[in-house]
Amino acid sequence: MSILDAPSARVGTDSGRQQKYAQFPDGTKIGRRMRYTVGRQGSGCDVICDGVADDVEINAALLFLHNHNNFTGWALEFSDESFYIASSILRQAYVSMFGQGARATQFIAAAGLAGGMQKLVPGAIQFLNDSSYRMVGGSAGAPTNAGCFAMQFVAQPLAAQGNAGGLWNSSFSDIQIDFFDNGIQSIGTLDNSALLPQQFVNFIDVDVNVEGTTGYALDMRGQHGQVTFDSCTLQNRVSTNRVGTIARHGRSTDTVFPGNVTFKNKCTFQNARRAIDVYGASQVHVDDNWFENLAESVRLDGGGVGHVVERNRFANAGSVGDGSGYLLYMGNAVGAEFGGNTILGAFDEIAIGSNVLYFYPRPNTISGTALVGRSSGITKQLAAATSDTLITGHTEFPAVQCSATQINNISCEMLPNQELTIRLIANGGQTTQAFGNSGNIDLGGRASPLTVSAGALVTFKVSDLIARRLILKSVSTG
Repeated sequence: MSILDAPSARVGTDSGRQQKYAQFPDGTKIGRRMRYTVGRQGSGCDVICDGVADDVEINAALLFLHNHNNFTGWALEFSDESFYIASSILRQAYVSMFGQGARATQFIAAAGLAGGMQKLVPGAIQFLNDSSYRMVGGSAGAPTNAGCFAMQFVAQPLAAQGNAGGLWNSSFSDIQIDFFDNGIQSIGTLDNSALLPQQFVNFIDVDVNVEGTTGYALDMRGQHGQVTFDSCTLQNRVSTNRVGTIARHGRSTDTVFPGNVTFKNKCTFQNARRAIDVYGASQVHVDDNWFENLAESVRLDGGGVGHVVERNRFANAGSVGDGSGYLLYMGNAVGAEFGGNTILGAFDEIAIGSNVLYFYPRPNTISGTALVGRSSGITKQLAAATSDTLITGHTEFPAVQCSATQINNISCEMLPNQELTIRLIANGGQTTQAFGNSGNIDLGGRASPLTVSAGALVTFKVSDLIARRLILKSVSTG
């Protein structure tokens, strides 16, 4: 008997084993495992799909389990290695979906799909714990439905729940998304008119490969909190010419923004113009990830604070060849920390900013090369043509343009025994930089002026807290 044949089934408890079951009018009990199986014809599963419009059977099963088994832990288990043709799959609270692996259980987008394949019904959708399936939007270079998302999680109010809604306390793991124009969209309330957050949500080992150059692997807007992406891949599958944006958080037209969003443990961003684009969001943590083949890695704008970008690996992740690339941009009263990163390959700027509220850089390992004629935005030579002082409120000079003006002072906020390393780069025809000891620079017994060629690394050590005298430690080729 199919569970869908008996809408009057009730939920009970086997008193001897304390396990849940569904009991049908004829007395049949099924589901002591807390999962109902879904399969194709001949599989003997609880729910049978025919491979035509499988979302009909899937949605009926999800609704049935939600209505009759309204507590955490119930799930549809797609038990056989097969594919399912689906339009919109409507996610109900408390009911998860399990497959047999990304290459075994596949949901294929039907033609005519609008918006997204997976969607939220109104109300607070809680305790979805999905794993081990693949969502397929078409074929390589040819999504079946233009502009669609694989997962379109838009919070919707439900009057019976006090107009609350959104996705809560849920996780998605070991899921692959291929051949859609867009990957995951998550939208909470945009104007505080209702309690519609997306909160306590984890994406673990989710691999998103979008097509084209105008879509997003991740589009997050509105009220969010405690959202984590762990060991995920977010990329444009075909855009090796570095156009488009991979992950977007907030827009300038919104009044409510995401907060406390984390990317960690080797998340991979590659093949786009920009990897992470944040506007208005706060406490976006980007920790221990991989950025590659990008013009702009992380852009923080719109006034959010508490951002941390640390321990990441950037490989050719800040240049598109026109001099406008960067690893980190900060604008419009943003506050951020940046440190412990490994920077490889070409980049135009390491970090640049406009109207920055605060910026706390820490040492980074830099073996890449800033493009000729560009200085690092983390710290840069200020008024070099008219002043002999290099000024920074930070702890590191990854790249400084050579100037004809001798540098006698370095104004910084470093602590005693901390080291400051300057990478000199050519500035047009100026290929050397002179350092003198008439200010707070101590050349360590070397003759003044000391002339150093572009490409060299010049390292100083801070000797005391009051005068912050900088003693030359070494000069080496870059």
